[in-house]
Amino acid sequence: MANFLGEHLKTFLQEIADVVIVAFFIIFFIAQSFIVDGHSMVPTLQHRERLIAEKIFYFFAGPRRGDVVVIKDPVDHNRYWVKRIIGLEGDTVEIRNGVVYLNGSKLAENYVAEPIRVPQEHTYEVPEGHVFVMGDNRNNSNDSRFVGPIPESDIMGHAIFIYWPLNKIQILSRPEIFRK
Repeated sequence: MANFLGEHLKTFLQEIADVVIVAFFIIFFIAQSFIVDGHSMVPTLQHRERLIAEKIFYFFAGPRRGDVVVIKDPVDHNRYWVKRIIGLEGDTVEIRNGVVYLNGSKLAENYVAEPIRVPQEHTYEVPEGHVFVMGDNRNNSNDSRFVGPIPESDIMGHAIFIYWPLNKIQILSRPEIFRK
């Protein structure tokens, strides 16, 4: 009887170890769940919504304009931000009269909460290996306008799916203005 229980316990512990290893692999290499903390991505994402960010696509294709990404907080790498990629390396992002221009063309940003109220006039050159990110709620977002372009290596994942709350389940897609 003791031998029988010992074998079952051993099998059970081995199965638990296998589950932990698979979960570790998925979380660190394939996809991870994140909670939206704050209001910087309203109306696209709401405070406390939960999303899945995949981690594989950018290894093959790199970041794309318009993607919603989870990045390491530039000041506290133990925290993260959820933002939208506006510019890629080599791009020029300009803000004039509260309007965002990408490489000289005005962005028709139907996904933003409201126009920028305090229009800071500034031009940003996105260096190699970096992205320029902004929150969709421009008047309530700490983003590349204040901390500069973000290293691509600080992208933790590409947000693809909202799964909580259940009545908000949806796939996140890039806005039409960024599709080419």
